[in-house]
Amino acid sequence: ISKLYESQKIDFEGNATLWWDKKLASDPGSSEGWARQDFDDSEWTEMSVPGLWDGDNSDWDGLVWYRKTVEIPEEWQGKDLILEPGAIDDADITFWQGQEVGRTTNQHATLRTYKVPGNQVTAGKAVITIAALDTGGAGGITGADENIRIRPAGADLASAQIISGMWKHRRGAAFSGDRGPSPPAPPSAPGMTASDPAVMFNAMLSPFIPYAIDGAIWYQGESNSSQPREYRELLPLMIGSWREAWGYTFPFGIVQLAAFKAVSDDPIQGGWAELRDAQDFTHRMIRNTGLAVLTDIGDARDIHPINKQAVGRRLADWALNRNHGRRDLPESGPFYLRSSVDGNAMVLEFTHCGESLVGRRGKSIDGFAIQGQDGRWHWGVAEVSGPMEIRVTHPQVQMPKAVRYAWQDNPVRANVVSSFGLPMAPFKTD
Repeated sequence: ISKLYESQKIDFEGNATLWWDKKLASDPGSSEGWARQDFDDSEWTEMSVPGLWDGDNSDWDGLVWYRKTVEIPEEWQGKDLILEPGAIDDADITFWQGQEVGRTTNQHATLRTYKVPGNQVTAGKAVITIAALDTGGAGGITGADENIRIRPAGADLASAQIISGMWKHRRGAAFSGDRGPSPPAPPSAPGMTASDPAVMFNAMLSPFIPYAIDGAIWYQGESNSSQPREYRELLPLMIGSWREAWGYTFPFGIVQLAAFKAVSDDPIQGGWAELRDAQDFTHRMIRNTGLAVLTDIGDARDIHPINKQAVGRRLADWALNRNHGRRDLPESGPFYLRSSVDGNAMVLEFTHCGESLVGRRGKSIDGFAIQGQDGRWHWGVAEVSGPMEIRVTHPQVQMPKAVRYAWQDNPVRANVVSSFGLPMAPFKTD
């Protein structure tokens, strides 16, 4: 196993080198020598380190180059130094006086530790340059201020020079796709990592089984998004095993996957919609479960959207309604019930609509795909035809076969809500 791991590391390092070469090929920072000690960065703007990119850079995916000049004391001259620039999201190449001293690929949470050879260390001013590459979501340098530092190798932390604060920065090339290779995981004994079978159950759930609980909530599914068929079996089985362990059918709230990834104009893109369907299937098939729909509060660039308050409110309303008699609170948003064909229209019926179905913020309802007899899908024209009913048509569809709603990774067009303002769950009639 150790030999295999060493072989995997060599392969990873080779692939990472090729990946970096591609990313830097069109980067001005690389071609213009932004890491050089004598490079003029007087026109660069400043950014606080540590810190995530904000302002004009908050939505930036690509390279941002950092530069900082530090003062090296005489007693450090000729000594190996340990440079600790923090955790860099997602990858970086770090330079000392224009010479590369380390790089890390696809390890956004890893605190960097790079060695600066003593033959490159002279007293006086020295320039540290970091080419930080963000491949999606938030980018930047993170960590505690006092942990972003430089010190002689072997010296205690009290002798370290803190290098957090204001750094010069400038954008490089935009991210061109391909997130690159991931480092191999080091071998470990079975049962030592959270992904090993039964580890999380035994460590985090089993100790509580002797105690009574009023219910459970489950906010997961992102890592299973490519396995919707398996999820349709695994999630119901897991709920059943938990209830068996406790000895009663406690309420179980499921949080459906939020909107994520780039917007697509494909009306039946699928992707995360398939996993959402598996979660909805579980909610429909397993009694005493609830489903919190999040297609309206996701983040295209962040797999962990920050709006958790809305998630909590929706789960709380479900729990209070279902288990504590609060019928004044909405249990959920609308759910698909059944469909029928009326001429050239597909007529859809729903439950949990409140007083009516409406478009969010007063807009016309949208997000429906309709299929004709030729198998082709089109964005449908939808209208509310009753308090719990919607008709979907399209000029090129004479006898509709099926309708799907919010059937995308990031269904931005899906805007149907109940009179309580809660979003309609994605569905398909086929």
